[in-house]
Amino acid sequence: MKRKLFFILTTVVLLIATACSGSFIDPGMIDQSGGGGGFSGGGDHDGGAPIPIVPPPSYATAEATKAHTIDLRWPSVPSAEKYSVSYSKNQSGPPWEKTIDTDSEYYTVKELFPGTLYYFLISANKSNKETIRTFSALATTLPLKEAEKNPIPLDRNKWTDGEITSENPDKEIWYSFRTPYNYNSDGYFIWWNDSVNGDGSKTLDVMVDAYYDYDGSNNISFERSQDNGWTYNMRFTSYATAKSMKLRVYPKNSGDTGTFAIVYRNSNTIPKLPCTVYFDSNGGTGTPPASITVNPGGTSTKLPDGGELSKSGYTFAGWSAAASDTVTYYKADDFYTVDNDITMKAVWISDLTGEGTEASPFQLTANTWADGIITSTTNSKKVWYSFDVTAGTTYYIWWNDKNSGDNIKTLDIGVKASFDDCVSAGSAWDTPKLITATSNDKVILEVYTYTDSDTGTFAIVFSESSTRP
Repeated sequence: MKRKLFFILTTVVLLIATACSGSFIDPGMIDQSGGGGGFSGGGDHDGGAPIPIVPPPSYATAEATKAHTIDLRWPSVPSAEKYSVSYSKNQSGPPWEKTIDTDSEYYTVKELFPGTLYYFLISANKSNKETIRTFSALATTLPLKEAEKNPIPLDRNKWTDGEITSENPDKEIWYSFRTPYNYNSDGYFIWWNDSVNGDGSKTLDVMVDAYYDYDGSNNISFERSQDNGWTYNMRFTSYATAKSMKLRVYPKNSGDTGTFAIVYRNSNTIPKLPCTVYFDSNGGTGTPPASITVNPGGTSTKLPDGGELSKSGYTFAGWSAAASDTVTYYKADDFYTVDNDITMKAVWISDLTGEGTEASPFQLTANTWADGIITSTTNSKKVWYSFDVTAGTTYYIWWNDKNSGDNIKTLDIGVKASFDDCVSAGSAWDTPKLITATSNDKVILEVYTYTDSDTGTFAIVFSESSTRP
């Protein structure tokens, strides 16, 4: 009789307290039989003195803060050792979807569906005995935000740069990647580069929350939240029912803005950081194009044109890792694959008149290097140059090739100079070849390869000075 009277009084107290607090309680949901989702009688014990009944919190508040979480709070209950939180999408109660134990007067329930109404039960516990469990609060999770509806897809092994600015309304960015079941037995590994843990190039300290996405839209399961993703990666396995992984990136300190980068792969070694392609004028004038950042092993954006660059007596042809590699250089709008930082140098082709044949040789200008090339289609594997001479003047001839030069050229050449007589030479980088004109005439220079299979690049120049241009 006393026990029954106590429960009646407790129910009345709860109804009054809830009415005052604005929470919702359905008395029909308080199970006084001790079964189902109701309380377990507070007088139950295993011998000894009776265990005192601890009433549930007098009220509770529920606030949806995100599409997948609801924050619960309630006042402290004297002598309670812990609290139990249960919830369901069904108001009529049991069975309840989940029960969580906590020793705090607040709890954030996670892994919820967006835009869904949830009902919550909260009870106080003492000595591992649950007393009264009562319907305490309800709330509806927020709808999915656009950023989560349309997460940015990540490419495996490729760092993706991100930035949270003051214009970002939610101060978060969502990413996703597919997780085929048993695709890789090692699982999936996620790294991020930020201002605290990284290479020093990023400006924002971020947190990352990871979720399994089961149906590709809103049925997600929270895995965990992590701060450091540089020294210690996040690792996951793929589940048969999970279609993808969603990653929420947000500032560790609310309100902060800045840059970060994130990547995933299927092996437990951090991928190389993005590489930078720099551009050098290589003797030209003007400002080179801005550098380009690309992922290692991937393709850059299209290589730029020469822009404002120019060089007297030359035409811009493209870009090369070598100073004047006219065999393997890349033209503007070509793609270039990189694995490390690299400087691409402008390739300049001499503005020469003539066709390079014996009948119509290229016309050289004093003190101006002329780049040349012999390819598999070059007629007779020879190229001809010429310049005018004045009687009584000595001329110095140099060439830059694979055998003797600045280590940039790729073809070993020989040169024959015709003027009254014929001079044959194999090398003229450190010691030039000399010709003294006996009359006003024209010198013909024949550049040739040593074997028909040889191809590559070279350069040649002449001067009236003994100092190499």
